[in-house]
Amino acid sequence: MDELFLAVFRRGAEANLARLQRAAEAENPLRALWEITSEPRQGTLNIEFIALANHREVIRTELASYTRQFRQLQEAVFARVLDTKTRRDSDIEPTPAALGVLMAGLSRILAMDDLLGIDDGHADVLALLDEYLTGLQGPDPTP
Repeated sequence: MDELFLAVFRRGAEANLARLQRAAEAENPLRALWEITSEPRQGTLNIEFIALANHREVIRTELASYTRQFRQLQEAVFARVLDTKTRRDSDIEPTPAALGVLMAGLSRILAMDDLLGIDDGHADVLALLDEYLTGLQGPDPTP
């Protein structure tokens, strides 16, 4: 059964990694990364694999390996964008690693809430994220 779970997971993870690679090269890579990371169907599937990883070591190991790859790619994009961006006046300058974790965590919370039919505060946090991304890269070119 583990081999079947691994095959399904790897197929989706490889496709998602390829999508993230393309997003990293997009005109507005942070928004492209967020679009992929926050996709509801993918978020729900990730939650299912996280639950499965609680009971199956081989799934946990594979999930951790791919998560590290995703995070490294996200961090590289954040680092590139932050390097070229004149920072706003602020005492808070998150690292690329922190931004990657925040993006992944936010997408999971939104997916879990969606499963429960909860959307309290979602519009506010998405507006905050949009404002932050606009400050880093300008407005979303695709309305």
